[in-house]
Amino acid sequence: QQKLPREKALALLWPEQSTSRARHLLSEALYVLRRHMGEGAIQSAQDDLALDSDIIWSDVAAFQEAVTAASSEVASLYRGPFLDGFHLKHAPEFDVWAETLRDRFARQFGRALESLAVAAATSGDALAAAEWWGRLAEHDPFSSRIAARYMNALVSTGERARAIRIATAHVTR
Repeated sequence: QQKLPREKALALLWPEQSTSRARHLLSEALYVLRRHMGEGAIQSAQDDLALDSDIIWSDVAAFQEAVTAASSEVASLYRGPFLDGFHLKHAPEFDVWAETLRDRFARQFGRALESLAVAAATSGDALAAAEWWGRLAEHDPFSSRIAARYMNALVSTGERARAIRIATAHVTR
């Protein structure tokens, strides 16, 4: 259960407000959220806030668990950049926070895909390895290292023509 200090929530969401006004806005927001999601959905302990994972499912928490467990489920949980296109007006701290998480999750996703590809190749499953390298190449289309690993994986499955198409597309990109 990941906790968020109230002070951090205030700084992220209402940086331009006085502390007392921001605290009031947070109290109102929590009241509305608890009313709609259930009283226990957001827990308060001292000065920290947390979602109750028994009530609220979080894709971020599930993604982090899959990354930690080196589970292939990571591939279905990552659906693109974190909060892509979401912006809060007059909250630059929120944008910095979101961008930091966006970068971290993208790197974790890339490392997880590479681990899955290497594990599949090591176990002799060339088709799965090629699929994982392909997913990673989609995620990081400008990496020549990843493109080369993808092409080698395709060649090992007998798909030389496809490997050549991937090479041509990568060079063009």
